[in-house]
Amino acid sequence: MIAALLLPLILALPAQAPEARPSAKADAAMAKARAEEMRELARGITMKSGDEKALELAPEPIYRFVDPTRSFSDGTVWAFGRDGRPEAVLTVSLEGRQGGKLHWLYEFTSLSTDRVRAVGPAGAARWPWAPEGPGIVLRAIPKADAPDADAPKRLRQMRELARRFRAYEFFEPKPGERPERYELRLLPQPVARYKDPASGLVDGGLFFLVYGQNPEIALVIEARAAGNAAPSWTYGVQRISAARSHVRLDDREIADMPRINDNDLTRPYAGFIRPIPEAVK
Repeated sequence: MIAALLLPLILALPAQAPEARPSAKADAAMAKARAEEMRELARGITMKSGDEKALELAPEPIYRFVDPTRSFSDGTVWAFGRDGRPEAVLTVSLEGRQGGKLHWLYEFTSLSTDRVRAVGPAGAARWPWAPEGPGIVLRAIPKADAPDADAPKRLRQMRELARRFRAYEFFEPKPGERPERYELRLLPQPVARYKDPASGLVDGGLFFLVYGQNPEIALVIEARAAGNAAPSWTYGVQRISAARSHVRLDDREIADMPRINDNDLTRPYAGFIRPIPEAVK
C-alpha cells in the first residue's frame, strides 16, 4: 500500500507559536479548512495504471506549500500508486488572478514508466487525463558508488546524488512580461521514500526542486537490480510546472522542457483551473 511507503508530510509553511494570537488561530483554522477542501478535491480523482488497475490515493498529502510571489496562497501534493514509486502526483493549489478572483489549479504529473489515466468530477476538465507515453525514463547515474546494504546509508547516498542535479526555469513575473530566469532549489529530504523488491526496486526517493516553496520539478533517485545483478543507481525527471525548465546533472543538461501554453491532457504533465463559486470563497 502506498500509504505505508510515504514519508511524513513535509510542510513548507511557517510554524505557529505555542500561544497563538486570535488572528493566528483564525489563520490556522482557515488553513485546516482549506486542507480538508483540497483533500476532498483529490479524493474526487480516480487514477488508474496502464493496465486499468486502480491506483490508491495516499491518505495525506506528501507536501504542502505557499507561494505568495506567484499568487498561490495554499497548495498540496498528493501521491497515487500501489507498491513502489508513486505512479502519479496531483498538485492542488489555490491561486488568485488579477481582479481578486480565486480558482483551484489542478496539476497532474506522471511518474510512471508506463501509462496512467485519470478522471474526475464533471465540468472540471476535459476528461480523461491520459498521457500517451511514460512520465519518466530511468537512466543510470554516472560515477555513482554502489547502493549501500544499509537503508539509512542509502538515504544519505540518495541525498548526495540528488544534490548533483540543478534546475532553473523561465517564468513571466506578470502576464505579457518578458520571461525571467529563476534558479530552483532542491528540498534536502525526499518527500516520499519507497521500495518494491519484487520488481527489483531496492530503494527509492522522490525529491522536489522548488521555486521558493512551490514544486516545479520531480526527481526520482532509485537503487535498482535486474535479476541477479548487483543494484545500481538510476534517476528520472519530470515537470510539475508549465514553465520552460532546464535540468542539469553535474555539468551536462539532461532535460529542456518547453513552455506549455495549453491544457493538452495527453502529455505527462497537464494543468487546468476549476473556478470557485463566489458563495464559497
